[in-house]
Amino acid sequence: MHGSLRALESLRRPLLDGGIGSQTAESALEFLRRANGVFCFIETEKQSADAEVEGLIAERAAAKAAKDWGRADAARDRLNELGIELQDTPNGVVWRRR
Repeated sequence: MHGSLRALESLRRPLLDGGIGSQTAESALEFLRRANGVFCFIETEKQSADAEVEGLIAERAAAKAAKDWGRADAARDRLNELGIELQDTPNGVVWRRR
């Protein structure tokens, strides 16, 4: 199982760097949802308040990868409305509540 989690983690960097297309990003997200349905390694009940935030961050990353700047800006604007501040770092996106 640790190898599977490592494989999932290996997708993180290319996704955040825009190194994979939106189709691949969407497929990876769907795989993660299905894997979580089996392994339950993400506690969705506790994280439900952050689920929208994480989803919007993933949407923004996929839009950036596809060079869909309007969609990326819309996701960031919605995050701003939710009081979320994003910071793009060399290690990926970091977010915090204002």
